[in-house]
Order: sequence, then structure tokens, then C-alpha cells
Amino acid sequence: MRYLKMVGLAVVAAAASTAVVGVATASALNTTLCTSIGCGTSYSSGTTIEMSLKSETSSSISGGGVGISECTSSSISGTTTATSASVIPVNISSITWGGCSATTDTVTNGTLEIGYTTAGNGTVWGRGNVFKFAINNANCTYTTGSPTHLGPLVGGTAPYISISVLLSTVEGPGTCPNAVLWNAEYEITTPHALYVLAV
Repeated sequence: MRYLKMVGLAVVAAAASTAVVGVATASALNTTLCTSIGCGTSYSSGTTIEMSLKSETSSSISGGGVGISECTSSSISGTTTATSASVIPVNISSITWGGCSATTDTVTNGTLEIGYTTAGNGTVWGRGNVFKFAINNANCTYTTGSPTHLGPLVGGTAPYISISVLLSTVEGPGTCPNAVLWNAEYEITTPHALYVLAV
């Protein structure tokens, strides 16, 4: 068990390092969210962002190769706080879960940060998102930290985010894994078309 926890911590550290590199790369360019690949119109600060799990997919939490919680529905809602910046922050108003195999709750909504990568596409970080899961009859709390790379955002008329991230422990007894893996794919439903571009 101690070995697994040490491996988990090493992977978390590597992920955090990758996130820092990603932030540094994104900060060299200004990011904007646009209605088209040519960016005829950009989405201004205060734009509502809504997303839900891709059809026929689920959100899964696992640790040490063992499934912890699988949810058949989940949604994320928030509002952008910039029109053009090194990364576009999205203040999250709600993260909901449904049809879960184990107790899964959002403790703190936190924020998302969207940065430009290639024409139309981007990458997403989570900052201060905190979740609680029932693991081995205990309440275990985890966070994305400040910030943690979540995965790529594929832009287009049906944009989506692919999340694959290790969440680090915040609170819980010794039976809680030091890190858990969150995998999910969220389709951005509002706005209906979204492209990530550099300006």
C-alpha cells in the first residue's frame, strides 16, 4: 500500500510539473474564445460556459487500479472573466453528479482556465476544484490544486474537453489513496460553437 501511495505521489508531482510548463507556454500568447475558426466574433467576458458528459459516456474515479466511483451524468457550468488573456478563466458556479456508483460530491467549485494550443484548440487547467468520494466506508476529499492540467479542449461546432487527471488528497483517514484518477469527456453545449485562438 505504501508503495502504491509513493507511486501515486510521484505521478502527481510529474503532472503538476507538466501543468506548470503548460501554463508557462500558454502565457506567451493571448487566448481568446471565438465563434468561428476565423474569429469573426470573440466571446466577451461574462460568457456562460455549460458542458455535460458526452452521450453514452461516464465519469470515472479510480485509485490503485480499482474503480471508486462511476457517474452516468455530470454537468459543469460557469462564466468567463476575460475576453483576451494568457488563459481565459471560467468561474465555476456548479459541478453536478448523477447516477453514481458511490457517493460523489463537489465541495468547492473552483475555476477552469483555458489556454491556446493550436488553431481552434486549447488546453484546460483546474484550479481549486475540490471533490469528496466515499472510499472504503470513509469520506475522502481531493483537489485539482493550483492549477492542475485536466486535458485538451477540441474546438468546433461540437467542442469537448477530455479530462484525465490525478487528484491529490486534501482530507481523510489513512485508508484514503493519496491520489485518484479522474477520467471524463465533457461536451460543451453552451456556446454551441467554440474555437480557441491566439491573438
